[in-house]
Amino acid sequence: MEGTDLDVSFAMRRVCLAIVVAACGARPAVKATSTDAFEVMAVLDRLPVADLWPGFDPSLTPVAIYDGTSTWLFRHPSPPAGFVAERGALRHPGRHEAVRANASATLGGVEVATLLLDGRRDALAAAGTVVHESFHVFQRRRHPGWVANELDYFTTPFDDVEVLTLRRAEAAGLDRSLDAGNEADRRCWAFAAVGRRKAREVRVVGSATNYERAVERFEGLAQYVEHKATGRPPQGFTPEELPTEKVRERAYAAGEAWAVLLDDFSPGWRETVENGQDERLDELVAASVGERYRCQVTNEELDAWRAAAEAEIGALHARRAQRRKEIFGRDGWTLSVVAGAEPLWPQGFDPWNLSPLEGGELVHERWLKLGNHLGAIEVLDRPALTEAAGDHPLAEGVSRLTVTGLGEPVVREAGGKVTVEAAGVKGELAATVVREGRRVELRLR
Repeated sequence: MEGTDLDVSFAMRRVCLAIVVAACGARPAVKATSTDAFEVMAVLDRLPVADLWPGFDPSLTPVAIYDGTSTWLFRHPSPPAGFVAERGALRHPGRHEAVRANASATLGGVEVATLLLDGRRDALAAAGTVVHESFHVFQRRRHPGWVANELDYFTTPFDDVEVLTLRRAEAAGLDRSLDAGNEADRRCWAFAAVGRRKAREVRVVGSATNYERAVERFEGLAQYVEHKATGRPPQGFTPEELPTEKVRERAYAAGEAWAVLLDDFSPGWRETVENGQDERLDELVAASVGERYRCQVTNEELDAWRAAAEAEIGALHARRAQRRKEIFGRDGWTLSVVAGAEPLWPQGFDPWNLSPLEGGELVHERWLKLGNHLGAIEVLDRPALTEAAGDHPLAEGVSRLTVTGLGEPVVREAGGKVTVEAAGVKGELAATVVREGRRVELRLR
């Protein structure tokens, strides 16, 4: 998920933004740690990767690892300036600007898998993440159309009780199919899961269904490959992983589940998908299950899920109101950027760490970069709130960016430009500076 500036027409922004955020498997921010990048690479080299996916070899992908102190680069054919040879690899002091998340980025003109080490992850799990992100590099090269458009996430009907209830029933069918002790039960519960998916889609309009399938294919398959390499079981579903707004996270588990079931039901399915003959994983399962089955969740279960869904949707609105209150209640300085005739356009954001509020507001919890022809501003490792310029929270641009809880920002004006710096904030814009108490507002000219 690189923060590359986009110089594109409005008509292309939806397409290009999907490439920038790329659903790259970005994970939460990193803390400094003594975990060794070289240990991760040694474990990676020992993983059984010969038959993970047709044509995929993770050893062919360069890797950049930030360990909390330095950025280490491995297998890169033409390293950029700032890296020096050390211990058989290349080291850059500090965190290289391209390494924003567990994702992928363009570094020295080459796409690399990026990893943020943290002390909670063992070397095997970290190596699995490298496989995951390397597979994304492979996917984008071979199948650029697989990348989900992250803007379509916002078309999801978050507050539809019946959609959430059917989603829970589908997840139960997938879990029971994965846990089944014999093939008949495995096929029976897979058939039930497919049925609930079809019933749910009848109620969903717009691009939400396409978004879910795209994430299942792009991220679910990457997770399937990751766990296949490390020998770990499918993620499966738990109530904590199924809040109504966690569509993207849920699609990881669902995509992996469809893939694991296809291993049993349809030998050769990976070649079918790789060759582009059929790329909808749930429909491949539906076609491969065979005869009709009668496994179904009970009416009592549906009633319980429906009641839980009503309560959860009420809690969702309460959480959104509370999060907004927390943002504006933070002690310290407030920095705002107000767009003029042209909105600010997203040039990069982290879909894993994004909280929709009401009325077109979003909290970008970890990373956001906005810009237009008047300049750009980036916020990293701290919350930033955006207000929509149109009906869609991001697709029609951003009218206002607000960052709270800052130390006093350093603002300099020179040559018609304003540069601003604060902890986690850096920008340069053609703007007018307005100060009021501990508020700094940059109004684009």
